[in-house]
Amino acid sequence: MGFLAIDIGFSLYNPNRLNPVLPFSTLKIIGGDTKVQTKYSLTWEKAVDGMVLEPGSRVKTASGSYASISFSQGTTTKLEPGTDIIVAKLEINPDNELNAITLKQQSGKTWNQVTRLADDSYHFQIQTPSADVKVRGTLFATEVDETGKTTVQTTEGSVKVSAQGKEVQVPAGQQTTVAPDAAPAAPAPLPPARNEIVLTISQPAFGLIVDPSGSSIGYLPDGTTVNQIAASQLSPPEAASQTVRIREPYNGDYTLILRGVADSSTTLSVEAFAEGKSTLYYSQSCNVTTENTFILKLHLDVLNGLLGKANDAKFTPPESQTVPAATTSKATPKDTTPTTSKVNNQEKTSGQPESWFHLGDNDIDNQWVVISGIVVLLAGLLVLAWKKI
Repeated sequence: MGFLAIDIGFSLYNPNRLNPVLPFSTLKIIGGDTKVQTKYSLTWEKAVDGMVLEPGSRVKTASGSYASISFSQGTTTKLEPGTDIIVAKLEINPDNELNAITLKQQSGKTWNQVTRLADDSYHFQIQTPSADVKVRGTLFATEVDETGKTTVQTTEGSVKVSAQGKEVQVPAGQQTTVAPDAAPAAPAPLPPARNEIVLTISQPAFGLIVDPSGSSIGYLPDGTTVNQIAASQLSPPEAASQTVRIREPYNGDYTLILRGVADSSTTLSVEAFAEGKSTLYYSQSCNVTTENTFILKLHLDVLNGLLGKANDAKFTPPESQTVPAATTSKATPKDTTPTTSKVNNQEKTSGQPESWFHLGDNDIDNQWVVISGIVVLLAGLLVLAWKKI
């Protein structure tokens, strides 16, 4: 049985740290320990947030660490834990604009958001020990395992993958694998997601979702899109409502920063799926303004690889504002003390008490954990006693 908590309140938010539009090549530390070898150096140094990466720079993320390389014109490459990558080449056109990027991915997994430009000469390329991956504008993931096998998964657009003189086009929703010294396998559909969450925000508002690792997806206040969450999808700005789909969400806290583009009412819905079956549907209307930021927090428990089903809800209205209860759940008052929310590694305290939603019978889960532990302990004591006899 899973637990999902939703926390709503007003807070201030500084988006500058997430802006992917930076000169040429800049490293952003999302979380954990990241090392860098600068050009012409063999010494690993601790990476610094915001440092500029010249061609020849090498970046390595440790276990549980995340980083992002931001290129000019909006292209970003997110490094998952255990990734080793080299910024091999940055080509500049006569107008001093970046028009070609080449990375060498030694190991690990990257998630790439490549901006498509009108200039046909612009391209983004990843070279791995077994394949050459090239795009002009798309969303895709590249993974290199310990044997050197490369897996390329396309979420949007199309990716060209070549090896051993053969080439395949991998369209959206498909993947290919390339073993060392072998040609690319024929593209095949991506495996279905075991878990998925879908957030929908109606106009006139837009949101930015930050996952437990500190990675984000959504729209910045200036309208710029950002997608740092692997295999996730974001509806285009012209869509009637903003929809975010996150495959295989992490266990932990997600934060939604919601901002109005006009002073009006908006509707937010959250739906969770496990093995294709809906485990939660939550919907609420709220008033948004252009002056305030609306904060919604979701806590996800992934039990045995699957999102649990939320079967109970407790709602706490704040003291100084009226927030409608969930349209699909019963509501019960709880604590109303002010809380502190953490957004992208920055502590933010709300200006007024926040409301809390707790979905899922967590007390029952804890009881079963204690009972299971006692049973295991007693079984171990019986085994030890039997061996002494």
